[in-house]
Amino acid sequence: MRQKNKDRYYSEHESSLILFHAAKKGLADLGIKGRASIPADLHKEYGKLQNKKDSLYRSYRTQKKEVRELEIIKANVDSLLEPPRLERESKEKQR
Repeated sequence: MRQKNKDRYYSEHESSLILFHAAKKGLADLGIKGRASIPADLHKEYGKLQNKKDSLYRSYRTQKKEVRELEIIKANVDSLLEPPRLERESKEKQR
């Protein structure tokens, strides 16, 4: 009688059991073993990733500010090197 119950249980829950075993194998392949370590390891990894994200974002903001300053400098240099508009227009009319 026990064998029939096992077979019936397996047939009723086959898809869930397949997913469970695939997930268990996937976690084992990643080196995550045991129930207690999963939340702790994930929390620790999340903290590391959050710190890295914050650091990268600070760097991004600094570089973005620097690019903005360089664009202003370039615009100023371009305006100094460019001949005045009136001279340019008179030269174009002479041609």
